[in-house]
Amino acid sequence: MPPVEVQIDAMSNVRSRLVAMRDPVKKGEFEDLGGPMNEFGHFDRSGMLQHHHALAHGLMTKTLEAVARSIDVFSAALVAAQDAFDNEDQNVRVQMRAYGNAVNTLNESSYLPGTDEARNRCRHEHKG
Repeated sequence: MPPVEVQIDAMSNVRSRLVAMRDPVKKGEFEDLGGPMNEFGHFDRSGMLQHHHALAHGLMTKTLEAVARSIDVFSAALVAAQDAFDNEDQNVRVQMRAYGNAVNTLNESSYLPGTDEARNRCRHEHKG
């Protein structure tokens, strides 16, 4: 089975770019973009239009912050998964070494004098 690879670098890159885009939003610069909005001209409801425009910017700010938090949680989960995979790989390597050593020891001990007699005696004693 091929090893499981967690793309932490790719996720870290996405997260870094999102944080770079999020930081100006958190400082309030995005909400200030609404400004007086003279380009809409002056009419009876221009104040209401500006208010809703500011609300839309605020909603976008909250949305971007929520996405950034989700990315942070997901990124942390990826790092934890990678650590778990690495730990399990290390545990398996240790176990495989122990099993290999046990097999080698059994193999070597099978050539010791008296092994055949001991094995036959053990079989005879446990024969039912």
